[in-house]
Amino acid sequence: MQDEYEALKLSVEESKEDLRYSYEEHDFCKICVNCPIISSEDSKVLWQGMGSESKSIFALRCLEQILTKVGLLMPLKSLKREGHEKLFFIPGLLKSGEPPGWSFKSRDPKVVSISDVWALKTKNMKDLAVEMWRLILKQLYNDIDRHKFGVASNRSKGIWCTPYDIRNDHEFPLFIVHEICCWEACALFKIEVKTPNSKQKRGLNIIEIIIHFGGPASPYCLGTESLEKDEVRLSICYKGPNKIFFGHGSRM
Repeated sequence: MQDEYEALKLSVEESKEDLRYSYEEHDFCKICVNCPIISSEDSKVLWQGMGSESKSIFALRCLEQILTKVGLLMPLKSLKREGHEKLFFIPGLLKSGEPPGWSFKSRDPKVVSISDVWALKTKNMKDLAVEMWRLILKQLYNDIDRHKFGVASNRSKGIWCTPYDIRNDHEFPLFIVHEICCWEACALFKIEVKTPNSKQKRGLNIIEIIIHFGGPASPYCLGTESLEKDEVRLSICYKGPNKIFFGHGSRM
């Protein structure tokens, strides 16, 4: 069954075809596998594809501001310079569920899992999760764009990029974001760590970071026996090669 976000993406593609409008999908959108992100170009083509000549771009930008004010769109602001595209996170299109098939365990003895857990008293777990996803997405998008356009400071701490824009810089560690997956109460990030002068093939140093809000009913909720009434568990787990955790990967 097609979900709402998939239907939205299909509508964008159909509008592009109908309008004979062509543009390349933003690199950050490509790594957001099931995380509802839309670009300003996507919203523009959807708006113009509604069939009315009177639908001006000015009216669209006004509508975007209104939807942002009421929380239906969450802008992931990047640098204010030419060439930077505005992206929007759409929390209302997040699906329920968790990463299918993901496990804390691994058959590889060189792969370890390190977890941190907190007990939180909250009646608005979904709102708390959405705000965390927004902040993480905003930080990642801005870090990737800063390095892409060469305005980042302190590059020695690592360069953030996507697989579509890998820096040809062998002096500093690279953090290559391969996938971002978000659900209502869970998020999964797959990040490759490439160390300076590394001769290893790509994809061998992948760290998976899972962030989860929930209770005893979820298999990803850790330490449920100590939860009190009205408490939820926030769990963050880092899973990847052992050597990464005690090297450049610890900077994440």
